[in-house]
Amino acid sequence: MFTITEVSEDAISSNELQPMAKTIADFVAGKKPIEMLTLEKARLVDENPNELLSPKPRELKSIEDRMIAGPDCDIAIRIYQPHSDKSELPGLVFFHGGGFVIGSIKSHDLLVQNLAVEAECVVISVEYRLAPEAKFPAPLEDAMAAYLWVKDNCQGLGIDSDKIAVGGDSAGGNLATVICLRCRDEKLSLPASQLLLYPITDAFSETSSKKDYAAGFFLTSSAMDWFQGHYLDNPSQAKDPYVSPLRAKNLGNLPPTLVITAGFDPLRDEGFAYANRLSEAGVDVTHSCYTSMIHGFMSFAGGIPHGEEGIKESARFLERTLS
Repeated sequence: MFTITEVSEDAISSNELQPMAKTIADFVAGKKPIEMLTLEKARLVDENPNELLSPKPRELKSIEDRMIAGPDCDIAIRIYQPHSDKSELPGLVFFHGGGFVIGSIKSHDLLVQNLAVEAECVVISVEYRLAPEAKFPAPLEDAMAAYLWVKDNCQGLGIDSDKIAVGGDSAGGNLATVICLRCRDEKLSLPASQLLLYPITDAFSETSSKKDYAAGFFLTSSAMDWFQGHYLDNPSQAKDPYVSPLRAKNLGNLPPTLVITAGFDPLRDEGFAYANRLSEAGVDVTHSCYTSMIHGFMSFAGGIPHGEEGIKESARFLERTLS
């Protein structure tokens, strides 16, 4: 099954930015570009999102920080337990965005709170190592280790071992779908589904959306080059399917997938292309394009109604695929 939906404001044509999304894009465009900041300042800015624009805090049964063993060092995770009368819940292993260079559990805390409550599932948010201190494949190795740890520790987490999804936004969406590829290729237990929010799927090719929205729409081409330059040792690695999953020869035998894209996002076209490739390979996939939105819009759910709508759509997908 391949379902495509387009979500746009009733009063705004699909080729116009929603006003609040435009305000955010214009504000970011007027600030010093992220690639001109030091790593420390870039990470500090990302960890302190605007409280008025962020998703609203939610009441959960518990939020617990824990350290687990990783391939080279311990990995920090945060476990979100929603209120529920059920003895076991579905699980979601979530990877934050930030181009593999910035972002953290903290930067995505409120988004993850909302996913846990709306989907009534236990969410494990993963603090994988960041580039350039830890280049490819280190973040992927951490993400894989965290997923396998959750699989091995379901009982203690109150999670049904057959109902574990992976998901993430942007770079985190890339990690989620590459984990699915690796599990298939290495004959490991596949996630039950994958939630891909405006994911990176092809770090090498130029698309129309990358050209059309190269500047002035929150995520810029220069920022993406900066991220990639930190993440990869050399540009040729961008063709590796575990960096650019769209370049995998075979995308069959992967779990049900939701791909959410934004109309004014440089990553829009590769997200659609990935959904289309999955469908051609026989995967149950839904692609929703929020046509008047910018990259990262779900993290602005406090100021952009479509952000909240995207969270609810993600929750419905998790409920359907993890039931």
